[in-house]
Amino acid sequence: MRVEKNMSGQSYVRPKYALHNQTAGAPGNSRNASDDGRIGSFVWVAVAGIIPVYRFIAESGFAWLPQVIIVLLVLPLLVGRVRALPNTIVWVASAALILLAGAISGTSSDVAASLRTAVGLAVLVGIAPFVLNYYFTASRSFSRRIATAFLCVQSVSATAALAQVAGLSVLGAEANSGRANGLAGHPNVQGLMCVIALVLVVAMFRSTRGIRRAALMLFSGVNLGALIATGSLSSLLSLGAAAVVLIIVYRAGVRSILLGTLGLAATVGLFLAAGFDPGALLAPVNHRIDVVTGESVGVASLGIRQQTYVFAWDYIQSDPLIGVGMDPTNQGTYNGITVVHNYILHAWYQGGLAMFLAIASISILVLARVVRAMVSGKKAPEAAILAAVIVYALGSAFYDQQQYWLPLILAFVASFQPTDDGPPEQPKAPTAGRSSAAPLPGTK
Repeated sequence: MRVEKNMSGQSYVRPKYALHNQTAGAPGNSRNASDDGRIGSFVWVAVAGIIPVYRFIAESGFAWLPQVIIVLLVLPLLVGRVRALPNTIVWVASAALILLAGAISGTSSDVAASLRTAVGLAVLVGIAPFVLNYYFTASRSFSRRIATAFLCVQSVSATAALAQVAGLSVLGAEANSGRANGLAGHPNVQGLMCVIALVLVVAMFRSTRGIRRAALMLFSGVNLGALIATGSLSSLLSLGAAAVVLIIVYRAGVRSILLGTLGLAATVGLFLAAGFDPGALLAPVNHRIDVVTGESVGVASLGIRQQTYVFAWDYIQSDPLIGVGMDPTNQGTYNGITVVHNYILHAWYQGGLAMFLAIASISILVLARVVRAMVSGKKAPEAAILAAVIVYALGSAFYDQQQYWLPLILAFVASFQPTDDGPPEQPKAPTAGRSSAAPLPGTK
């Protein structure tokens, strides 16, 4: 065993035998294991970097991007680049239920089309947690790199969102009915990406000094401004959930909250001094509130969402087992177009009872991690991201989109990595060693 230092400058003891040694090669051959995982680690850091702009890329002539992600998951599985997690059975069983849902619900429409959607989601759910856990355990820097890649690319997208509010077009992307898309492809997606970025900023801020802190303050201002510019109420609610989790897990006192508020106010002040119009920035939110409450005409008002809920629930009550089919052609509700903006109802409506059980099981597992973090006072950024995604999913069209699932799975897997004062959580089955992976930057 040897003593090393983490990103916070604190000492920790690195275990002699790492999990990835047993996975990638002979025990004790850590250099070969690290080299074997280096290329895959780099690839997944790149994937984390494109998550904020995933939809923009896919809609810009790269429609095969989802298939590329599937290949990047299957290849490590074939060569043994996987590592079990606690509650592995839940993810595997959920993947099996999703496949079952695709086959059964497809009988209502098109079995082949329904299964195609089911297979893509089942691979993501059934393989990604274990492939990503391998790379987390293969390198302590993996968590820092994926967080940095995500934050940098997302901040570029957020800057584009601010430009769109000012009436500019960025790479052909413009504001959507006054709401900023950034480079995310949709205001709601941009909003969630901003929330995740803000959580990462808070986590990194605690372990950085000097010029890096100044850069993080800039990133926080850009992403907060972009979040407001999206007018996404679902994202604002998810930000509130993330903030509550951060405050509880970090055991933040009045002083910390005041300092954070003052820092945020100073950042906003700098943007105002630079000439940003707060009225233009808040206009999307004000308009969105009017739309949702029915004060003005628009898509996805509260009344329209309620109609989708009633339509989906009526169908579920009449046939709780089968579902209408998992493929996109069956996602419409009362008007054949508008989807259910609630991930639980959406899953049950399209995939039937098997899909509901799969999504409910994963949700319980994720929420358990959030509760555990709040009780233990550890894993603040991971828990905050998990809470943010779940709250967002409750009011959005969250379904099989890789852009939503990847941040959720990354945060979930990161929540099992070792903290500064202890080893990682292990599966209940006997294991050969301990992990050398690191938590997300700034985690407690």
